[in-house]
Amino acid sequence: MFLTRISVILTLTLIMLLPGFSHAQEVMELMKTAQNLMSAENYSEARVSLLEASNLEPDRADVRGALSTMLNNCGVKLLSADRAQEGLELCRKAVELEPENVRLILNTGSACEKVGQYDEAFTLYQDALSLQEKDGSEMRDTLMMLGILKYKTKEHYDAIFNFEQVIQKDSSDSAAWFYKGLAEYDSGQMEAAISSLESAREKASDDESRKNILSWLQKIRSEHKVEGSFVQDQTNHFIIKFDMEKRADVVGRILENCEDAYSEIGDRMDFYPPVQTTVVIYDPGQFYSLGKPQWSAGVYDNGMIRLPINDARANAQRLKQVIFHEYTHLVVNYLAKGRHVPQWLNEGLADHNSDDPPGFRELAIFSKSLVRGAVNLGDLEGSFSGITDRSTVSLVYTTSYMGVKFLIELIGYDEILSMLRSFGQGYSTAEVFSEVVRMDIERFQKAFADWLIENYR
Repeated sequence: MFLTRISVILTLTLIMLLPGFSHAQEVMELMKTAQNLMSAENYSEARVSLLEASNLEPDRADVRGALSTMLNNCGVKLLSADRAQEGLELCRKAVELEPENVRLILNTGSACEKVGQYDEAFTLYQDALSLQEKDGSEMRDTLMMLGILKYKTKEHYDAIFNFEQVIQKDSSDSAAWFYKGLAEYDSGQMEAAISSLESAREKASDDESRKNILSWLQKIRSEHKVEGSFVQDQTNHFIIKFDMEKRADVVGRILENCEDAYSEIGDRMDFYPPVQTTVVIYDPGQFYSLGKPQWSAGVYDNGMIRLPINDARANAQRLKQVIFHEYTHLVVNYLAKGRHVPQWLNEGLADHNSDDPPGFRELAIFSKSLVRGAVNLGDLEGSFSGITDRSTVSLVYTTSYMGVKFLIELIGYDEILSMLRSFGQGYSTAEVFSEVVRMDIERFQKAFADWLIENYR
């Protein structure tokens, strides 16, 4: 680190001594200040100096090159420190200074992905490919990044094509085989997915990767064993997979409810998925054999809605609630760009959208817990799927519903959608509450507790 710092300072000094050095001297002074700040790991202050330097628009190629490198390096550090928006700003400035530098373009594309700017990331990766095609340089990493982006945006066939291009260049690339398998799985190509994941596992270089790939293989093999004989039907917005012998009687009603969810939830949350959503229908025995929680009436899982259906005609209203609930999870995932959303917010919003408030029994359990002081949203950040006790399940879902009910009263439904989009831009829970709710999490928790005591104790 010390030698690197000395090297940068010497480079800056030599540039300042070159003939034709005009207002670039001011730029270089700012860069030296930024370098010292970066060496002290004060990247926020370094960012200020670098932005000031870039706004002076140095016209010397050597100065522009040195400045773009520093902008990029500081941007990457800010990205690593979960200050994605600030990091992206610097990466963009670096590309403005050197628009044909592939390394800077790829780093900026990666930064765009981190804040959910997928369209801009796609354009940058395409620009990088064009430059690499022009000069004949290696394209494998760019194709891989483009494929992963396409996988994230559910353009599965395009993603598979990109991963196949990577594999053609290097058939030992385990990551390309792995993501190809995931894209095949998400597009319903179960046997192809198993084959690709087996190749990924064979070529993996470390135990952790092999363990992760094996868990996916076990999951997909289990599902394929159950779903291998399923047939499918579809509408404009949904693909439904089901066992013709057992579930053909419920398909029409389920598709009707799915289309209702597409229209009503789409209107409420101002979002309509760009691709068809897969819904898989099981009988209860099939569903729970796949390891789903015994208390679950449905799950949103890897882009698909999975439903255990006994008799759709017996409780039509409950079926509609479950479909609206799981469809809300799908839209939340889209709005948040697949990033983490506190589980209480996700589940509470799903119950709210499905018009499924807590019943008398759930409220009784909730009230007792409230008296004991056992209600805390801070404990409900992660998944509920590992909970087995039904009273605890009732408590966490009721608490989640109440949390969202309070949030709607506090900031309004539309601002909750703003929260989801902020998660999609890479903001943390603390940052989202500060920016959208206008209070920190601790203060929100206190206000929620006071509201509960006033209304439900």
